[in-house]
Amino acid sequence: MVRHIKHPIYRTLLILILITVVAVGAIAYGRGYRISRDETGRNIVAGTGLLVLTSTPDGARAFVDGELATATNNTINLKPGNYSVRIEKDGYFAWEKEITITNEQVTETGALLFPKAPQLTSLTTTGITNPITDREGQLIAYTVSSASADLKGVYVMNLDRGILPIGDSKKQITSNLIDNFSDANLEISPDGSQILASIAPQASGSARTYLLDTSGFNSSPQLVTSTAEIIRQDWIEEENAIMEAKIRSLSSRARSLVNTYFDSPLFSPEEDKVLYVASVSAQLPQVINPKIPSTNSTPEIRNITEGNLYVYNIKDDRNYLIKEKNEGNFPEFTWLPQGNHLLYIDGNRINSIEYDGKNNTTVYAGPFLNNFITPWIDGTGIVILTSFNDPSFPPNLYRVVFR
Repeated sequence: MVRHIKHPIYRTLLILILITVVAVGAIAYGRGYRISRDETGRNIVAGTGLLVLTSTPDGARAFVDGELATATNNTINLKPGNYSVRIEKDGYFAWEKEITITNEQVTETGALLFPKAPQLTSLTTTGITNPITDREGQLIAYTVSSASADLKGVYVMNLDRGILPIGDSKKQITSNLIDNFSDANLEISPDGSQILASIAPQASGSARTYLLDTSGFNSSPQLVTSTAEIIRQDWIEEENAIMEAKIRSLSSRARSLVNTYFDSPLFSPEEDKVLYVASVSAQLPQVINPKIPSTNSTPEIRNITEGNLYVYNIKDDRNYLIKEKNEGNFPEFTWLPQGNHLLYIDGNRINSIEYDGKNNTTVYAGPFLNNFITPWIDGTGIVILTSFNDPSFPPNLYRVVFR
């Protein structure tokens, strides 16, 4: 009788043990533990880390320490340690980085591959001058002088048009039938809703400044010559208020970091990173304590030097060197919309660099004028000002397509 009672208990215990072993094994496997050989050739259970190999465009070849590992997008397990990772695709510049794999942690590549021969698309054909953009990079305002009088004047191009064709994004907001707007100097409000168009004095008249609405055609533009400076000051205050609001939105520790150590901060579009010049030489205090794991294994630099250029990742509380002050005057940097890359002009080239200072890549080496570059709103390219034919004819806007 006792024997009949014990058998079900043993079977239940055995099943529970098996379930526990399988569950523990599944958890260990999910955390990266694998059976491998040690230095003596014995099989052991050792921890690994995950390397998530992603690229844009995907389907690129991924090499780890010179050996083909897989194609992106894919995930592989690697023993803890340092690895050289290279991602390449035909027709694109290769992406390379030294990666550190840590036990039970995830490391990502997030490689953005730039084409060696990018496609160029003409955005204007009449010839344009004086292009400017609003602070969000959604509008380009410019003047047209090489057309009939009714087509000369001020235009705006909306880069945020979704699936609408490019041709629908341009509109004229005033013409030379009203005044000599084709020769105007343009200034745009922080929100892109208004433009100050200043026309220099001519032999028969004085200087004039108009306030234009960018939403439609201004048949009777407002003359604001006497109050233009007040409007400019209001726009400066608006810009300052926007920056102050961004800083106020940070945690108290991060806010103290920005106010104490950052000069000329430039937030990324997602406002999770900030490019800045170090205002003092110091050791950046830890904002997040204890430190959280990051999917980017590039070593950070918290010992900052006054005058050097850095990017601070607010989300991960990590700091990266972009350029040192002894490299000369810093160029003007612009964030790509995804917030992981910066654009800048280096001589006669347009370069991209990752926010951690890695993968400095020339994305365009053709002719462009007046150092005018602005990212396309979805990050798939940039807009430049250039002239490929007759240099005596005004240049046009072109889109350099990355993908």
